[in-house]
Amino acid sequence: MSTNTIAALKFKLDNFGRTEIQRSAKVMWIKEHEVGAEFIGPKLFERDLVFYLRS
Repeated sequence: MSTNTIAALKFKLDNFGRTEIQRSAKVMWIKEHEVGAEFIGPKLFERDLVFYLRS
């Protein structure tokens, strides 16, 4: 993996509904075992993800 790579992400939130998030992200930086990325594409699950992060 390198910067500017487009990665497919799929994960489940640990909320009551176990909401599954599937998004594409662009790798912005890599530092040892950490990766910084920015979501790209349609924002289909943004409401669920924002609510989860704020709780």
